[in-house]
Amino acid sequence: MKKIILPEDVKRLLNELTSNGFEAFIVGGCVRDSLMGNKPHDYDITTNASVDQMKECFRNYRLIETGVKHGTLTVALNHNNYEITTYRIDSEYEDHRHPDSVTFTADLKEDLARRDFTVNAMAYNEESGLIDLYDGQKDLKAGIIRCVGDPEKRFEEDALRILRALRFASRFSFTIEENTEKALFEKAPLLSYVSIERIQNEFTEILLSENADHYLDRYIDVICVFLPELEIMLNFDQNNIHHNLDLWHHTLSVVRHCNPDKALRWAALLHDLGKYYTVNIGSDNQYHFFNHPEVSAKKTLYILKRMKMDTRTTNEIYYYVLYHDYPITSKRTVKRLLNCMDYDHLYQLVNLKLADNLSQSPQFFRGEKYFTDMINLINEVRDNNEAYRVTDLAVNGQDLMEFGYRGQEIGNKLTELLELVVNEEITNDRETLMWYLSSISD
Repeated sequence: MKKIILPEDVKRLLNELTSNGFEAFIVGGCVRDSLMGNKPHDYDITTNASVDQMKECFRNYRLIETGVKHGTLTVALNHNNYEITTYRIDSEYEDHRHPDSVTFTADLKEDLARRDFTVNAMAYNEESGLIDLYDGQKDLKAGIIRCVGDPEKRFEEDALRILRALRFASRFSFTIEENTEKALFEKAPLLSYVSIERIQNEFTEILLSENADHYLDRYIDVICVFLPELEIMLNFDQNNIHHNLDLWHHTLSVVRHCNPDKALRWAALLHDLGKYYTVNIGSDNQYHFFNHPEVSAKKTLYILKRMKMDTRTTNEIYYYVLYHDYPITSKRTVKRLLNCMDYDHLYQLVNLKLADNLSQSPQFFRGEKYFTDMINLINEVRDNNEAYRVTDLAVNGQDLMEFGYRGQEIGNKLTELLELVVNEEITNDRETLMWYLSSISD
């Protein structure tokens, strides 16, 4: 583990407190990340000073008081905000999310005892060094996520910690300690007390991790508490020569092979959900799943609405799922797809298609060239600024009015022209399009 080197601004804030006779330490995730050699996203500070005493220490700074009820004062310094919190003890958690009340204490030990995992329960300052009462550094070295104290109590207090344990484990490729894992499974139903927005945020981080497939598989019983739709994929034999994996493990493989993009990983997880509802036994005695992308996309919308996914990401996921089987074999198909997604998302769709193909029986892999050809088609359309929207046409509504078109006729005719251009039946230049309009108006 690396030595902790504090930024100058953090040193300054700690010194303001210690020079006034108070204790002050950085605490939590910033200590963990520093020990792992990772740059912390932010620095939290804990102290035995009360909020009023902190205000006096930092009277010459810009202060944000939104968290003072819970003992937190935010100090702004050089365009960064630093949360400084009084040592505290949490009371009971009746709602399995938030303490009913907090009691402030002068003892750092009591503050660290209320924290979730040993790797997040360490404090540090340059004078005292590392304060590690629960062997957090040892667990970091061993790659273990372990609750502080009784894991059942920790998860009963705040059910979100169940997903936080999975997030930290997946983020760092750690294992979850045996008793912590047992409690995690037992207390999973308590996730019903957590807001779906918080669940969605934590789960997305798990999906984006490098080894997401491993953690999704091992902890599927926990995940099904808030994504019960996944249960139908478990042990679902696809019974098709193209597939050597059951539906769930095929899905996990697609997730693994996809770029770590939020919408793409969600699409990978849900892209084949419709297979369960569309299975047909063909004359070859194999399963076939006609129209499963459409059914999967419909199910996906329902799930994302319940998960309160933002509209923009929902649309991206929906179209990835809807078109994951759509052939991209001509510039015409590229242009049709560009009417519902931009170029960057179209490249991501190719990645999803590649991941899907890599997750099938090896003898049916289409080869790298098949997917490179897709990229080349997209690049050609992009580089040539080829028309794929009505607004890309070299004529507009004003031009059509010269030929007597009015109202809705204008839009219909522009759509017709675009279809001819996309199908390469006519070139998109003003002279050619005006000639064509003149010829059909005669």
